[in-house]
Amino acid sequence: MNNPIDDAVRIDDVTEISWTQLVSACGLPEGEVRELVRYGALVPRDPAAPTWTFEGHWLVVARTASRLRRDFDLDPHGVSVVLGYVERIERLEAELRALLEQTYAPAWDDRAARIRAMSGKEFVDHLITITRPGATPGTPPSRRP
Repeated sequence: MNNPIDDAVRIDDVTEISWTQLVSACGLPEGEVRELVRYGALVPRDPAAPTWTFEGHWLVVARTASRLRRDFDLDPHGVSVVLGYVERIERLEAELRALLEQTYAPAWDDRAARIRAMSGKEFVDHLITITRPGATPGTPPSRRP
């Protein structure tokens, strides 16, 4: 029996994942993974190559696709649409975090680190709190009128 910790590897954009490794690791049938590539949800390094390879972050996307397929019983096209929205949400959250860091960093340095560590739900709750009527951006909640 394999221990998941023993099989762990560090994945980054430099890591190269083969087609076989991607299909095996994500748990989707090969035909569905091929459709995700056709829809642009997964992008090989060289789409014209006879054997596709992928940057490491596409493994995370492929595993997310597998969970979406299983949990919501989506077809590959539906999965690719949802993946597009997930990517957009992550990008917008990163932009908001950067803006909040710029706002808070001069006043209290540890605030930026706490914002980076927040989960998506905590981050949204934080945004709701600071945007309530009477809230002044950059003012700690304890100092608001």
